[in-house]
Amino acid sequence: MKSNPVKVSGKLFRYDFDHSVVEYIIKADAETISEENEWKRKYGSPLFGIDAEGYIVCSTAGLSVGNWKDVDARREYLSGWADELEEEAACLADDFVKYELPNMMKEAAK
Repeated sequence: MKSNPVKVSGKLFRYDFDHSVVEYIIKADAETISEENEWKRKYGSPLFGIDAEGYIVCSTAGLSVGNWKDVDARREYLSGWADELEEEAACLADDFVKYELPNMMKEAAK
């Protein structure tokens, strides 16, 4: 059984009670669902793993059910995780601009 999604710092999370983990999730859009269905038809397995509620699990982390049910502890934990996700995204964007974009610009100029 999974909890309803909880939004913290613009990110969606839910708790998987069967596995005692928090899931960082995103809602699949229509294009992603279409790609998933086409992939399943062609290859017989999921591409993104979209669940029945239309969510994709991006990452999981262990957390005791007691900490999930404690609203203050949950908010603190999820806020920290959301901050780490933002920091990681910023680093990836910086790396892209520094290392990949110049090569793309050179190729486009040819």
